[in-house]
Amino acid sequence: QMEANWLDLGETLKEQDVKLLVVDATKGLVGGQVGKQEIADSVIDLFAKIRRRCGVTTVLIAHSSAHKKDFGKPADEVMGASTWTHSARHVVVVQSNTNVTFARVTKSNWGPTGCNVQFDRVSDGPLTFRSVNTAREYAEQQSRKRTQEQFTKRTEQVKALISSAEHDPGVWKTQRSMANALGVSTSEINHMVKGGWVTKPKGASGYSPDLTKLDW
Repeated sequence: QMEANWLDLGETLKEQDVKLLVVDATKGLVGGQVGKQEIADSVIDLFAKIRRRCGVTTVLIAHSSAHKKDFGKPADEVMGASTWTHSARHVVVVQSNTNVTFARVTKSNWGPTGCNVQFDRVSDGPLTFRSVNTAREYAEQQSRKRTQEQFTKRTEQVKALISSAEHDPGVWKTQRSMANALGVSTSEINHMVKGGWVTKPKGASGYSPDLTKLDW
């Protein structure tokens, strides 16, 4: 019955030459069963049918209670699941952090992803367009962000090893001893060695940090 009602609505919208239908919020549409994949698939299939029959595109809006710390994260992480992003043809994540709001294309079956449109909100007033970047610019931005995050992580790890070695010089003896000191796997230490963060000079009995990499 629900499908028939929506298809009737699609025909009415077609008669009125309406091309876009916005459903806000998705949770109300499915009775709160937003986490069930079969529900998501059936809803997406329904609106795909309306698109084919009536030429009406549907935008489903889902609200997330994600904290500001999730600003800039992928849609699946923000929503906590890939239930809807898996089924949808396109996914746009709109997130706000203080006075900045941006819309980011995180999935598109027929176009580029990663494009950002950024807005400002001034004194609780309306959103004002500020900037836009391309998918390539976004990829470069994310690459720089990951590089910086990795640098910060390695810096903190080396500093922690130096601090531990003040009490136990044996920390530097093996990759296992360093891993134990940091509470990480030996593969993590191996990555640090390959990155030159810690080295084992020829003939040395243990490892030592590359202090030139540290920002003290």
